[in-house]
Amino acid sequence: MAASTSTPSGGFLQAWLQQLSSEGKLTGDASTIRENMKKDLEETWKKLSEWLLQQESNEIAGFCDKKNGMWPTNKGPQFWPWYMELLCNAVLEIKYFMSGIRAERLGKDDAEDKAAVITRIDDYEAYRRCIVGAVALSTIYGDHCGLTYVTEKVEGDIMERVKSTYSSRGVTFDTCKSITNADLVLGKTLLQDKIDLWTNERRRKNDGWRVGGQLWNRRNQRCRRGHGQEENLQKQRKDNAKSMATFLKLDDSKNSGQNSAFSLADVLIVGDMKLDEGKLEQVFQDAMEGGTASPDVKKMMEKITNLSQKTEGKCLIINALIHYYITNILHY
Repeated sequence: MAASTSTPSGGFLQAWLQQLSSEGKLTGDASTIRENMKKDLEETWKKLSEWLLQQESNEIAGFCDKKNGMWPTNKGPQFWPWYMELLCNAVLEIKYFMSGIRAERLGKDDAEDKAAVITRIDDYEAYRRCIVGAVALSTIYGDHCGLTYVTEKVEGDIMERVKSTYSSRGVTFDTCKSITNADLVLGKTLLQDKIDLWTNERRRKNDGWRVGGQLWNRRNQRCRRGHGQEENLQKQRKDNAKSMATFLKLDDSKNSGQNSAFSLADVLIVGDMKLDEGKLEQVFQDAMEGGTASPDVKKMMEKITNLSQKTEGKCLIINALIHYYITNILHY
């Protein structure tokens, strides 16, 4: 991802808010501001969702091909090569999207690709792509038992080959290390429900080769392992949390001084780690005090960070109570 060299002190979130403000999207009442922020992220999500529903490029298919010998046949049913290569196709597509690389075929089932298009991504776009990519990876693929193995392979052998192709063209792959807990919590609040509904609809309709069609069918053949469906899905998300954070290049050192109760990996998978919409709208309202035509972006950021920390604290208490109940009541 080609990142700007002038990232504001408030990081990508500040750049995003400043851009929205300059476009007049942070004016009006609090609910209008929230909807404008949500629509801005949804615009980026729409692009990624279209990529994921299309056939992968020959380039991506080649990197993930089971013929390369990356996917073992003797490590258990979840390592079935036909499942692993298809999951790899989807995961690598997200990596390309977050990095500003568009690779696609000349046409459906065509043996040749169009020339790859590189998008230079400024700090505003970096926030959008990092958040959309992170929430999409966790929501759509976080419950796949093969995800950790696949992301490790992508980050190792495959990315060496990708970097040899694209680094000379100004693409970098670690920009999302600047994302903080507050950035991600806000992004989940605005976007996760939409991606969750989209994912469940694709799965229900058996739609999308790399989403709810063949990939979901192969996942269900390989990942059950004796658990109930919902129990299994939650367990897989927990098992995959750390590897997803590593794949996304999320860096917990960016949370230093923010009194964060959770790691970025935790934020990815804890379903309730979202801001109360009423309190979020109050943040927007407070930032507009004084009758100004545009909000105080720094004040808005401070309040979003404070609200995120309070949300983490609430989730920490709830998780502790659940753990106590399971350990001391159910097992009594």
